[in-house]
Amino acid sequence: MKSLEIVMTAGVYLGAFMAFAGLTAGIFAVLDVTLPEALILSSIAWGIGAVPIVALASAYQPDRLPTLQDWDQGLAKTLRLLTRLLTPLALLVLAIYLFGYIPMHFGGAFEERELRMVYNATIVAMLLCGAASGRAERDNAIPRYAMLALTMLTLALNLYALAAIGYRTLELGLTPNQHAVLGWNVVTLLMLAGICHALWTGRDDWVNRFAQRVGALVPAPVEWSLWLLVSLPILE
Repeated sequence: MKSLEIVMTAGVYLGAFMAFAGLTAGIFAVLDVTLPEALILSSIAWGIGAVPIVALASAYQPDRLPTLQDWDQGLAKTLRLLTRLLTPLALLVLAIYLFGYIPMHFGGAFEERELRMVYNATIVAMLLCGAASGRAERDNAIPRYAMLALTMLTLALNLYALAAIGYRTLELGLTPNQHAVLGWNVVTLLMLAGICHALWTGRDDWVNRFAQRVGALVPAPVEWSLWLLVSLPILE
């Protein structure tokens, strides 16, 4: 059973690595940066090679016999470790976007649909990372500050993406695609603002306040998705 837990943990880490690698590739494509093939292959090899090692280290306790392993903390410990690894990387991604690429190519997202798609994918990824991070953490100041920074940077990116899609909507009219993306940007903006408020004000019990706020906001994207299922056939 413990071996099965390690395999499942490795699968979680591998999925997270592939998702982050895909997002990173999209970022470099947007930045028009071509990395050396040797660097790409070595990064993939190192990442895949590290997956089973990290999975074993997070799921198995070497100071205990196999019969005395702790069976209750596997998933929570895995999620906590995973999000602690991804949060600094996510902050780096957002910093590159907001302070590196966007100031030099501010009008890009207003004209190129691919850029808006990448930004929206980034916002979704950061929301998922933030939700997982907060639920996996305990009352600790450092994770709270990291989560607050992640949420505020994502909120800034969301405002920029919303401005871009709003500009295109005013220019081209409210098409079904613009309707869907514009509404989604508003939903994510409200979610990020609510999460940011919970993290900013809930200093003493931020984990519980964060979880309550996420739980209260989860129906918003679900309701918007249901609305799109009903409205898009009519708009088309």
